[in-house]
Parts: sequence; structure tokens; C-alpha cells
Amino acid sequence: MNVADIVIVILAIVFAFVGFKKGLLKRITAFAAWFGSLFLASILQRPVLVEVMKPNSPISLFKIYEKFSSWIQEWFLNKGDVFSEQISGMSTDIVKASLSDAGIPSFLHKYFLNNIDSVVEESSSITVADYFGNVVGSLLMSILIFLILFFIIFVFLRIIAHYIDKIRDVFIVGTVDGVLGALYSLVKYAFVLMLIFLGLSFLVSGTKFGNNIYNFISPYLGLDEKGF
Repeated sequence: MNVADIVIVILAIVFAFVGFKKGLLKRITAFAAWFGSLFLASILQRPVLVEVMKPNSPISLFKIYEKFSSWIQEWFLNKGDVFSEQISGMSTDIVKASLSDAGIPSFLHKYFLNNIDSVVEESSSITVADYFGNVVGSLLMSILIFLILFFIIFVFLRIIAHYIDKIRDVFIVGTVDGVLGALYSLVKYAFVLMLIFLGLSFLVSGTKFGNNIYNFISPYLGLDEKGF
């Protein structure tokens, strides 16, 4: 048994021990809390956003939206005179060029210009800065609502998961859960180990640098001239 074999066996024992202590149930409940929070927050975000954007709603966050929009509008106004002009009658090309001049990355242009044609046709008083302020303000509110919902749901699900994990206190359930946790950890360890060896195989193949690495590590890994 070479050095690499000894290290692999020791790490496998460590992984199995940690997996046994943690169990499989706790991993499942943790994953369920994260996935459930993401899923429910993404579903609830839109209806909650519509409600909090109403000025007279009991849970209104409209003033925060106004603050966001105001900050963005001021930022754009400081980027050039074109942003203080009325958007009515302005071509999309001019608006796109103004975005580039303001330093907005090109991959964001599509988001900024979404539905701008209808705004150009229908509005006669809104400025370019006003339009972009509303667009970015809505985006920031969407992100804020999603994060709030995710945090609330995650805390709620983690509390439920905490009580579910108490089932592990039952000896038989705890033992079975520990064994399953150890097996799960060993499978994960084997998968990671396979990726490492595949990476090493790719790294040492066909180049002078790779051959030097191969010559250095081969005594420790017990490799012959045929490789892994």
C-alpha cells in the first residue's frame, strides 16, 4: 500500500465518520429548506410585489421604491444632458447610445430598453432619466422582495427542519440515519476523488509540464508507465 492509498483510506474513514454523525436526514432537511425557500419565494414574489407597490396598502413599500427611483434618476442625470430630455419621439438608437455613454454594459441594454417603444409613443412628459429610474427602481424592489420572502420562508422551514431532526434522537432511527449518512458521504467522496483523478489524467497527458508533474507524483500514487 503506497502513500496515496493510505491517504485515500484515511480520508474515506473521516468522510464516513462525519457522514454518520450528521446523518442523511439533516442533509435532506437542509436541502429542502434551501430549495423550498427559493421555490416559494420565486412564486410569491410577483403577487407580494404588486401589493407592496400600492401606496395605500397596509404593507406598502412604495416610499422605498420612490427612493430607489430617485437615486437612479439623479445618477443618470449626472451622466449627460440627453437623460434630461423627454423620451417622447426619441429613437431607440439614441437611447441605446446614451446608455453606452453612461457606461451601462451592453448586455443590460435589452433590459433597459424593454417596452420602451410603448413608452415613447404614449408618454409626452417622462424624461429618459425618469424612465430608467422607474425601470431600475422596479428591479431593485423585485430583488428586495425576493430576498425578504426567501429569508422569512427559510427561517420558517429551518424551524420545522429542527423539529424533524429530533426524530434522530430515537436510537434505531438515529442509527439507520447515521449509516445512510455515512454511505452518502462515501459516494460523494468517491465522486470527488474520481473528478480529481480525471483532472490529474488530463493535466499530465501530452505535455512536457505534464510529464514533469507525472514523474513527481507517480512514486506517491503507485503509478507505472501505463498511467492510472
